[in-house]
Amino acid sequence: MTASFLRPRPGFEWSAVNWGGPDEPRTEHCSYCGDAFPDRNESGFIPLILLRRDGWVAEFCDHCQATWWGMQSFDEVEPRRGKRAPGPRGRGCGRRLGLGRAIGRASGVARVGAPVGLRRGFADRRGNDL
Repeated sequence: MTASFLRPRPGFEWSAVNWGGPDEPRTEHCSYCGDAFPDRNESGFIPLILLRRDGWVAEFCDHCQATWWGMQSFDEVEPRRGKRAPGPRGRGCGRRLGLGRAIGRASGVARVGAPVGLRRGFADRRGNDL
């Protein structure tokens, strides 16, 4: 059994949620306010999806995510060429430049990668996310 720490803000009405059935296709409208979702292929929109144990699903738009769940969305930022992305504590990230293995081999010390949350936004030489 898993515990959920995601809770709606005060004033949220669970009775107003339009739950989609387990065998129904995904909705194109917010399950709370009914607004149409933007085109998923063009906008990069990602709905908040809640899934009950019995298979019923609710999907929420950006507005309802912010209003009722306290979530924020941000546009992706393209890294500037020639600049290193700051790593933990503002230092340059050696892993991004492929220096972690070279330093580890030279010193004989095994290097451990940063936790997944700290690696977000970094890319290797080919542009693949780490």
